[in-house]
Amino acid sequence: MTEIQKKVLLLHGMCSSSNVFGPSKGPGLIKLLSPDFDLFSGKLRVYETCPNSPALDFDEILEVDIPEIWIKARQYFAGNIHGKQSSEENPAVLGYSMGGILALLATARGIIKPSRLMILGSPFTFMNMPFYPAIMKTALKIAEVFPLKRIPVRLGGRILFWYLFYFSRTRRKNAMLVFHALLRAAGSDIPIETLSQAYKWIQKGFICNRTGCMNYLEELSAVNIPVMFVAGERDIIASPASVKAGYERISSSQKEFIVIPDTSHLELVAGDKLYETAKIANRWFSK
Repeated sequence: MTEIQKKVLLLHGMCSSSNVFGPSKGPGLIKLLSPDFDLFSGKLRVYETCPNSPALDFDEILEVDIPEIWIKARQYFAGNIHGKQSSEENPAVLGYSMGGILALLATARGIIKPSRLMILGSPFTFMNMPFYPAIMKTALKIAEVFPLKRIPVRLGGRILFWYLFYFSRTRRKNAMLVFHALLRAAGSDIPIETLSQAYKWIQKGFICNRTGCMNYLEELSAVNIPVMFVAGERDIIASPASVKAGYERISSSQKEFIVIPDTSHLELVAGDKLYETAKIANRWFSK
């Protein structure tokens, strides 16, 4: 008799493709979770060439990409073409980084109706973020001088890696090796509009729409399904406090907030700490 497995949709973040869940420095979440769960890895359109999309930012991804991915995921699980017998309930969703913000907000709006959520390294507020705001501001200024449609994340990331690894005094060499491995395996250039809206979040201090006039945090109280929030202790993109801001806003009676010690943003999905993420996901999605 075929074992019935629970379904999980995976959503990746802003500067990475869906390959972020595959092998890089470590086997990847897909390999660690696939023995126990039926998985579908969603691919955000933001990492494809979209000449007909005038404003490929977070808002458009939320309104166009996420509904399409949800339909594809449900069709995939229903079709049983992958040789697994899935449970009848709606898929759960694991969203990493921006993927977690998309998953939580889409749930609040009823765009998707997952059975439960795991929000992994997703920031909902942006107070005192070091380093990255200056990089984002510089990248946007360069894009104004040279009319770029996409930010060359892969090239910039390689330059940053070689500088930090060989010329800085960073003690976290392993974290840098994780960065390099993920950059090679899953790094993606991103549209100017996506980076511009993310920078708007930093300016406002919270997630908002492209104009900055709608505070998306105010919508999260509509979420009442089970949600797990996971943060890395050393994550400077999604600090524990910024992840907890989402946890505190939802109305769910079943919710958890966990901080993985000594873990950076990228180490949540690669390197030695990946196994702790997989352990948490396995426990949460098995309920």
